[in-house]
Amino acid sequence: MKEPPLVSIIVPCYSQAIFLDEALDSVLKQTYSNWECIIVNDGSLDNTKQVAKKWLKKDKRFKYYRKRNSGLSATRNHGIKKSKGSYILPLDADDKISEYYLQEAVELLNNTNIGVVYCRADYFGEMIGEWGLPEFSEKELLLNNIVFCSAFFRRKDFNKTLGYNSGMIYGLEDWDFWLSLLEVGCSFYRIPKIHFHYRVKEHSMIKSISAENYRYLFKLVFINHFDLYVKYFGLPQVAFRSIINEYSPSLQAENPAKITLNSAPEIKFRQDISMFFMMKSFFLSMISKFHLISFLNFPSLNLSQKLKEKKDLLGGLGIIKQSGLFDEMYYLDCNPDVRKSGMSAIKHYLLFGGFEGRKPSEQFDSEFYLEQYPDVKENGMNPLVHYLKYGCQEGRLIKREQ
Repeated sequence: MKEPPLVSIIVPCYSQAIFLDEALDSVLKQTYSNWECIIVNDGSLDNTKQVAKKWLKKDKRFKYYRKRNSGLSATRNHGIKKSKGSYILPLDADDKISEYYLQEAVELLNNTNIGVVYCRADYFGEMIGEWGLPEFSEKELLLNNIVFCSAFFRRKDFNKTLGYNSGMIYGLEDWDFWLSLLEVGCSFYRIPKIHFHYRVKEHSMIKSISAENYRYLFKLVFINHFDLYVKYFGLPQVAFRSIINEYSPSLQAENPAKITLNSAPEIKFRQDISMFFMMKSFFLSMISKFHLISFLNFPSLNLSQKLKEKKDLLGGLGIIKQSGLFDEMYYLDCNPDVRKSGMSAIKHYLLFGGFEGRKPSEQFDSEFYLEQYPDVKENGMNPLVHYLKYGCQEGRLIKREQ
């Protein structure tokens, strides 16, 4: 008889030994038996090693690895690389799963083409009750992180992606990864039973995200999956950026349910997306350096226009590269957040940094250029691209000393 597929349960742990026993006990109680549990110690400062070693003695299906601290995404990726299963299930060290979760998920994965399987969930710890996740839809996933971290996916699909994004240093790495799976064609299904138990603690990573860092993370998600957003919403990047800047939520630490459930833009943000499609005159025409479409003609966005936008974006990259006015090392040294994100320096400057007044080099002062020439900012143009295309011919100044 053919052996059932191996499920690899990946448990990253950073100084959470106090909760680890409960998480691993929920794994040991599974009715589905062909699993391995990969515990990855991400440079913990507590007794994680001792707790994990105890479970290795209990059952040989538990395996333990230690690595230097590098964050949740890198730790999950490390555990997956060490694993051997056909199906993967991440499980945080402070959460739990029901004894039937593996059994029901594997049955679905074995008999369907579903790419991601998750379930209903509830809270325990500082809060109790069901986690009221909305029904799954692809559009909703683009606006809201509606799938928690402990969902099953296939190794072959994971291998089509770049894995969990280690640039998401402040959080939301799960959301970014689910969108990566959506990009490679995975469908999602939620089991209509509660099989996941999410621990609500007084202090947690998601609660500690500042509004500024949250806005930064959401921008990263949008850039990482730009084609998806264009596919489902037809939103050019300048339009989406303006909405993000205006409607990024202020996190409310006193309400962990809201923070977790709505870890993407709030209801008002989603309403304004809808308004974008309903009102032709939502904005005045905004033609950027990329020659994006007029918002007055927004509903007419089609494939040829999308391709033109992408072509013009590449043109913007090209003109900056050839100018000699962009110094990659200078930009990264002045903006450590860009270095940490893993995004290329020139792409960040082109899409965000220029509009924020960040200097691309010692020779060009973006903030000065935007202040000196308000027409550039009003037209939504990147200051350096504007200068290279028009400003240099008009004799416009590029820094205060001149």
